[in-house]
This record gives sequence, C-alpha cells and structure tokens, in this order.
Amino acid sequence: MEQLFIAAADGIQGDDFERQLYMIRKRSTHALRGDENLEQSKMFYICSLSCRSIIYKGMMLAEQVAEFYPDLKDERFVSAFAIYHQRYSTNTFPQWWLAQPFRMLAHNGEINTLKGNVNWMKSHEIRMASAAFGDMAEDIKPIIAHGSSDSAALDAVFEVLVRAGILPARFLEDENGNPIGSLQEGAVELILPFVPEPTAEERVAGIVAGQEYLLALGVTAWQDAMVEPATHEAYVTLDGRGGLVADVIGCLWWERSQGAEQVAELAARRDASPPGRYRPTSVKMMLDGVAENHTASMLEPYLDESGNPTSNRGIDFIDPDDLRRYVTMLDAAGLQVQFHALVDRAVRQGLDALEAAYIEVGDRWSKFPSAKVHVTVMFTSVASEKPSMSFIFSSILTRLCTWAALAACVEKRSMKRCSLASIAC
Repeated sequence: MEQLFIAAADGIQGDDFERQLYMIRKRSTHALRGDENLEQSKMFYICSLSCRSIIYKGMMLAEQVAEFYPDLKDERFVSAFAIYHQRYSTNTFPQWWLAQPFRMLAHNGEINTLKGNVNWMKSHEIRMASAAFGDMAEDIKPIIAHGSSDSAALDAVFEVLVRAGILPARFLEDENGNPIGSLQEGAVELILPFVPEPTAEERVAGIVAGQEYLLALGVTAWQDAMVEPATHEAYVTLDGRGGLVADVIGCLWWERSQGAEQVAELAARRDASPPGRYRPTSVKMMLDGVAENHTASMLEPYLDESGNPTSNRGIDFIDPDDLRRYVTMLDAAGLQVQFHALVDRAVRQGLDALEAAYIEVGDRWSKFPSAKVHVTVMFTSVASEKPSMSFIFSSILTRLCTWAALAACVEKRSMKRCSLASIAC
C-alpha cells in the first residue's frame, strides 16, 4: 500500500482540481488493471484521490484500523466530519474493488434492479461521457467497471455526474421540514426509463387542466416553450375536438444532440398541423444550462468556494457556429426561434445567430410585424457559485420591435456591444 501526494498546477483548485484528480484515477486504473502483462494488475486499486476527502480502508477487524493508519490517532489531523462503516464479506471473497467505495455516497447496497440499471448506463455512457468530457471521454469509460458491486456502481454513476458538473438532485426542505427535490439538467434521464409513459389521452387531459388554470387567471393565450412530438399530437387532438379555447404558439423542441436535419422535420410538423388555435410556428433551443450547477454559459469564469476564478465558464449546448447556421435555416423555413440563454455568453451567441440570419435574409425580416418572439434577459452582478441576480426581464415582444433594434445594431457594426436593454425594446 502506498500514499501519494499530488500538487495542483498553478491556478487549478477546488472543483477543477477534483475533476483532474478524477481523470487521473480513472485513466491509471484502466491502464493498469487492463494490462494483461502485469501479473498482479487486478490488485491495483485507488481508495481515494481527492483534495477534499481521504478514505481509509482495509480488510481487517474494526479495532485494527487506527493501529494500521497512525494518521487517525494524530491530534494534528482535523476533519470537519467522518463516516465510519464496517461490514463483513458474507457472500464474496474479500477484495478491495468489491467493497463500498464511499467516494461520493455512504450506501449499504441491496439494489434489486442492478442488472437493468447497469445495462441502461452502458447504453448511455458514450453520449454522457462525450458531452461532458470531450476528448477525455475514453478515459472514464466504462463508467461502471465490470463486476462492480451495487454500491460501487451507484457511487461511480453519481461521481461522474458530479465531476461533469451535473448534480443529479438538490434536496431542500420547506418551512415544515418536508423534503423538496428537483432533478437538474440531463440528470432527469436517469429516472425517465422508470416513469410510466403518459397515454395520449392523459397528455390531452394535462393540457385541459393547464388551460383551465390559466383561464381562471385571465390568461387566454400563451406560448408553450417545450413541445415534443407527443405533446404536439396532444395539442392537435384537443384543437381538432374544439377543446382548445385559448390561442397557443407551440415551440417545437430542438434536440441539441441532433443537427440541421431537424429543420425539415420541424417545418413538416408545422405544415402538417391543421389550422386552428394551436400554431406550432416556433422552435425552442437550449443554449446553456443553469447557474446553480455551473452549466450556464458565461464570459467570465465561475468562482470556487474561496472566491477564486476557476477554469469553468459553463457549457455551450450548441456550438456557436452551428447555432448561426441552424437559426439561419430555421428563419429561411419560416420558423421563429426561442432561446434558453441564461447568462452573458449564451445571450451573446444567441444574438450572433440572429445577426447571421438577418444578414442572410436582409429586409425580409421587416415583413413579419405581427409575429412574436420571447426574450428573456438575466443580468448577474457576480460570476460566483451562487450568483446574485440583480434583474430579470421576461416578456413577449413583437418581432418587429426586436428586429428593429437588432437591425440598428447590425447597421452600426456593433453587435457585440449592443445593449441588451435595446433588444428588450
């Protein structure tokens, strides 16, 4: 058994350092355990490699731990908290890699759906790893090592989500102490396979219930910002029955994992929709994530817990060059676009895409004075872990108003410096 100390490079700390240590551990484990020329390759195991926690583990009796690791008896050794776990190997021969890792979770096993979960993760790990780790994706696969225990498998999946910047759940409590949970970003995909798919009639009933609620508030028209194919069919069905009494603009969902081939598909879906109160004439594009888990796309880097800049500036869900091309194609097809662009870099990329489309089609934009565009602008005062939001503006604007402001910026050749307030008209 060896203990190693790894120093962070200049400017690397906090979450960035944890991510690098994670990659080092995964890369070295795959290289050494997979080397058939090493006689004891399967004996290689890294208990922990972290700048925040240390795991002491051994195949020994509980009272022997402190004797084996003198650190634990040293008065200079101070920890915010400690978790102790003891378990006997009842159905397997004791091996390092079969024990609970405890790197991310204190979990006691007994997952009855282990095989199904592992197979599902195997089928999705290529897309998950590539999106989060890019060129280093091969270093972390397989995310779940072959033969891992149920606790080790769960710990590995949770860890890759954290290191990728996607926290799978944030649990809060209300004023009565009741838990309130939410799944953020792509983490919801982990539970979707286990959620019963709504029937077509259940989707229609859901729209009816939502319509009743909005009508009671005096809202007689809205823009549905996420209309997937099944939801689209539900709107068409309800409208055909005469049950849709409000005016609805449907934002057809743009799958960021796909490409330009969607333009023709979305236009065909719009054209196939019968005339009525439901009009699927817009497309929703997610440009970035959210600030809470550092996936909102920012010009300046996020800060770590000590207030120091990190290397993380969030995630661009769509490559900026591709975004300009997609928006130009959507505009040529007569489809409007709605962006989810939370902070400055995402907003800038969205405006750049609008500028590209304007330059491509020119004065044709002035022929759409009655169309609408949804503009959401958020100003942040600091790029910290918990940014303080000083102003949030969200409204429905006439497209002509937005086009006019945008055209003024393009004419001045000052798009990058154009005030967001002017875009908001």
